[in-house]
Amino acid sequence: MTLKTEHSSKIAGRGTPNPREMELTKLPTDVREGMEKIALSIFTDMTNSGASLQQTLMAIYLSGIQNTIAAIKDAQSEAFKEVRKSK
Repeated sequence: MTLKTEHSSKIAGRGTPNPREMELTKLPTDVREGMEKIALSIFTDMTNSGASLQQTLMAIYLSGIQNTIAAIKDAQSEAFKEVRKSK
């Protein structure tokens, strides 16, 4: 017999875990797979270098923040170009 834990929101009958005050986001498959590939690459590199789990998770987290900032800057740059074209 194997015991499995489930998130409290799933136990409550909603079907999918949704931690309090967090939003769910549906990502296109290619985007999700790209994010997974980056995270697994960082995880592998950090683990192979002997980093602790805490250091590894922090590296993945900071990489996500860095990629988010880059995406926001790219989107703002594109929006600025569109505004300039329309004038």
